Amino acid sequence: MAAALNPAQTVIRIARVDQLFQTFDPSPFRERDLDPDATAYIVDWARELNHRVPIEIHLKSPSANCASCFALAGSTLRSAC
Repeated sequence: MAAALNPAQTVIRIARVDQLFQTFDPSPFRERDLDPDATAYIVDWARELNHRVPIEIHLKSPSANCASCFALAGSTLRSAC
């Protein structure tokens, strides 16, 4: 049995969670597309990795009241994968 691989990690620092999503997208927040710059960053970073390594994306914000926003963003990101 193969040993589990440690995930590759990246940290995305944002001031507001809506920075991750296209602001002109009229869809409800949970269904919005990721911002093209955020998408390009994540995809470019992931393409440099061994395809067998799991990835983790950590969102960081200086705002203390973003926990519920990050939970919503996380569920949105997971459903997009």
